Amino acid sequence: MNHSIKYIILLLVSFVACKQQNPQSEMLRLPNGYDYKFHTQNEGLKPRSGQVVSIDFDIIDDFRNILSDSRKANIRPTIQIPDISSRDLQTSRNPLLALVEQMTSGDSASVFVPVDSLSTPPTEFLQSKRVEYRVKLYSIETQKEYMNRIGSEQQRSMDESLSEASEALEMYQSGKLDDVTVEKNGEVKLAIVKNTNGVKADYDELAFVHYYGFFKDGSSFDNSYKLGKPYAMRVGLGRVIQGWDVAIPDIPEGATAIIDIPYQMAYGNGGKQGSIPPKSDLIFWVKIEKVEKSKEADN
Repeated sequence: MNHSIKYIILLLVSFVACKQQNPQSEMLRLPNGYDYKFHTQNEGLKPRSGQVVSIDFDIIDDFRNILSDSRKANIRPTIQIPDISSRDLQTSRNPLLALVEQMTSGDSASVFVPVDSLSTPPTEFLQSKRVEYRVKLYSIETQKEYMNRIGSEQQRSMDESLSEASEALEMYQSGKLDDVTVEKNGEVKLAIVKNTNGVKADYDELAFVHYYGFFKDGSSFDNSYKLGKPYAMRVGLGRVIQGWDVAIPDIPEGATAIIDIPYQMAYGNGGKQGSIPPKSDLIFWVKIEKVEKSKEADN
């Protein structure tokens, strides 16, 4: 799980428009007792019950080290404001939610969380007495507005990625990528389409992969974009088709590639019920969105 998302979940679970800079930036006190302060404060309406708030945040320790930054995630974190019946209980336990309820669009603020108030703080938190969650609030939307926006963005992303994937497939099948195509294990063919020379995923490390899967005739049978997030795989553990375990470790973070996989290293003689016929050779267009190295993954 990405660090930034992991820590927002930890914080949520562990505790069962005229823009102006705040000239004083004085320390304030949330209703649940946590200290907070504004960095930037705007005029506008605060979020109401049921609305969805989109934020970015980073986590800073006592030594001003940035322990986590949500901007490195593939999706922007959101919080839905609880309804009246559960708001008091949730807000009293959750400093991040309590902070967000004091903010409006464009605001930035920090809430200071004593480490000993967390039930299971990550190891890197333990060197500090408290950690600072520094939050930027981007939007306040109704649930319908949020779902419509996400749906539109997801469809646009799907359309753009399908166009890129289809172009790469045509280049590969027409021989335009022959000079960059290599064979892996004598069977899987790999062609790096756009190289970044970034880091690569080693054994048991996480690779976050967006993909389109194609049959040899060019028709697509599956993609990750319909889920709104890349597929997370641990490399080399045999939890994906063999062709992926063979090829993904050779694709750098940020790069795109074509993987041509014979059926023996895909879904074999039987195929996959409902989507992949027996003995189907497959071609994948993939993009490695992120590689999470061992040190990050272990935390």
